[in-house]
Amino acid sequence: MAKMFDYRVCQVQQSHVTFVNGEWQGHVPLSEAAGATDPFTSCPKVWDYLQRVGPDGWELVGAAVRPASANLRGQLAPADGELTAALTHDSYDVLYLKREL
Repeated sequence: MAKMFDYRVCQVQQSHVTFVNGEWQGHVPLSEAAGATDPFTSCPKVWDYLQRVGPDGWELVGAAVRPASANLRGQLAPADGELTAALTHDSYDVLYLKREL
């Protein structure tokens, strides 16, 4: 009989596991965290998350890094024509876990 597996796709931002299979991992509601200056602090650190799920049979089988892209957004000021810009970063990592059923 073929082996059966369960999978988890974990999104990691700033060393915190923020989403697992699309579900928010924070201890505070996502709507609350979104307005915070550090929105990921209520989510588990990567190493803590892996230590917690490892005994349940979850094994890290892959990882991908999405490097920060520098999105330069700007606009000309109406008075003097000077360009104002803000640099944003949107990097995150993805961890792939599986366990045998």
